[in-house]
Amino acid sequence: MVRELPRKFNGRKVSRYYILSTSDPCLKPEDKASVDKAVLEVESETGAQIIVNGLIRTLWYYLRLLKNPAMVLPKYQALLETDPDIRPDLKNKWNNILETEYK
Repeated sequence: MVRELPRKFNGRKVSRYYILSTSDPCLKPEDKASVDKAVLEVESETGAQIIVNGLIRTLWYYLRLLKNPAMVLPKYQALLETDPDIRPDLKNKWNNILETEYK
């Protein structure tokens, strides 16, 4: 996913990009070194800060900073529906989270 970012940015200036995982932990220990290396390479190539983190942990941390956190889920859902780079299995996983956590 990290190595695909220059293509996804398509020449646009991006200052920061999050890759959020629903896995726990968000990275397998055996993958951490290769992901960290890819992040450094893409940051050097694009100038964008790349952040790989767990979805739930990130939401937990950043929701406290928002004036209207109730808008996060609808806006994120809309983004998932329109982003062509989001795989169907990830959309299904997100829908399962909504169904189980936010009945």
